[in-house]
Amino acid sequence: MRILRPLALIVAAPLLLPSWGQAEPPKVSSFFPGGGQIGASVRVEAKGAFEPWPVQIQVDRPGICFAPEEEAGVFTVSIAEEATPGVAWVRLYNEEGAATLRPFLIGTLPEVVEEEPNNADGQAQAVDPRGVVVNGRLHRSGEVDSFAVELESGQTLVAALEANDRLGSPMDGKLQVVSPEGFVVDHADDSPLLDPSLAFTAPTSGRYVVRAFAFPAQPDSSIRYSGSDDYVYRLTLTTGGYVDLAHPSVVGQDEQTEVDAVGWNDPAEPLRVVVGPERTAVAWHPDLAGFAELTVSDLPVLRVSDIDEEHPATLPSLICGQLAGDGQADRFPVRAEAGSSVQLRVEARAIGSPMDVVIKVVDSSGEELAEMDDLRRQLDPELTVKVPDDGTLHVHVRDLHRRGGSRFVYRVEAREPAPEVALTVEADQFVLAPDRDKPLDIEVKIDRDREYKTPLTVTIEGLPEGVTAEPVVSEAEGDSSKEVTLKVTASDSAGAWSGPIRIVGAVEGGEEPEPATAERVGGSRTETLWLTVRPAG
Repeated sequence: MRILRPLALIVAAPLLLPSWGQAEPPKVSSFFPGGGQIGASVRVEAKGAFEPWPVQIQVDRPGICFAPEEEAGVFTVSIAEEATPGVAWVRLYNEEGAATLRPFLIGTLPEVVEEEPNNADGQAQAVDPRGVVVNGRLHRSGEVDSFAVELESGQTLVAALEANDRLGSPMDGKLQVVSPEGFVVDHADDSPLLDPSLAFTAPTSGRYVVRAFAFPAQPDSSIRYSGSDDYVYRLTLTTGGYVDLAHPSVVGQDEQTEVDAVGWNDPAEPLRVVVGPERTAVAWHPDLAGFAELTVSDLPVLRVSDIDEEHPATLPSLICGQLAGDGQADRFPVRAEAGSSVQLRVEARAIGSPMDVVIKVVDSSGEELAEMDDLRRQLDPELTVKVPDDGTLHVHVRDLHRRGGSRFVYRVEAREPAPEVALTVEADQFVLAPDRDKPLDIEVKIDRDREYKTPLTVTIEGLPEGVTAEPVVSEAEGDSSKEVTLKVTASDSAGAWSGPIRIVGAVEGGEEPEPATAERVGGSRTETLWLTVRPAG
């Protein structure tokens, strides 16, 4: 399928904002519901503090409009027919500052809102098993939400809960399936992160109940089901096709490619790919529930099935594989210069696969050169190996427990080892105070591997007129090699402003600068930061 691109990115233009007197930046801890269907209009309540109201809104993708209603914290969200499924990142802001980014999910299925009471199996809310997304909230401790579906013998029901991983809800969700006789016949916990999913095949026809409940994502001393207003979830229930992964799991910026759906109930249709912001892409199909998040890379993307002795992988490349059945192991050759070193970095759990990867490298005679399972506390391994005299490495990839299936996808980045550096900041939004004699200090942490010995010049991109930040050099050694402080100042003539900025570290004569990133809810990172310049006073 061809890769589609949004026509534009919805970014709030920097504005001269009105003066509201005593005010605070907006604070948002959750949206309810946590998403909506393509083509729908949804009433959404933001949990948090909003003084004054209304606020300004920025969304990172086209086709999604948040319109404030008269009641504080309430929006009408309109989702265009041409909008793309996936995670939209939303920022609320005013002239005092901005809230942290919050996710809002876009899907393809019809949606309903959970109806109370539904704690007991006998009170379970009836839903259409052909395909629905239930928007729910576990309001209080001890709460269990129950949903009833009618299944025919042999039908497979997919139940997938989205809460912690994509919505940032502070909950560790659980799912159970209860038979018509009242017995728990299936359950799911982490899949593989904190949000559970399962595929249950009904042995007999009848009314089955799906239960959703949770423990706190950060364990505490209590041993009971947990809940709060921020325990927001989206529960997909469908006997149709469902997709949450794709093969390959990475695409190029401009190449034409075909991406296979990976999920349950035989989602055989090739997926549409839409490239989004910050080197991400979404793969989806209008007839399937769910979507897959992909990475966009400048490296050549290869499938294991296309690699053989006559057509080995070369450096650098991203090699994507899939262990289709139990006991399967992939084997493929990698060509490189004899005597050089090759770094092999595996991602499986990091992209949502259940696979616990073991990677082994042998030479042409079969002698083992290296093998690795876990890398420190991570289940995805990484190793560096020296290339033998004939210039060929033979890479073996398997699951630790010899499991397999369509969802057992992985990718291997093969390249020459190179020094690496990462820049991070603690927050995704900053405020420059009205006192023009007081600069804003932004601390930038610099994580260098042992081989990265190059000075970096750290700067801010996107500052408005009258606002400046002198570049700061992070030297190869010493205190500045690990952390620098940018000082942002404004002239007396600088007006109120609010908008996106980027912090980058560049090497003199180097290529693309390295952006500084901040953590978002759910654990992903963003390079799009936000600066508010308050009016002088």
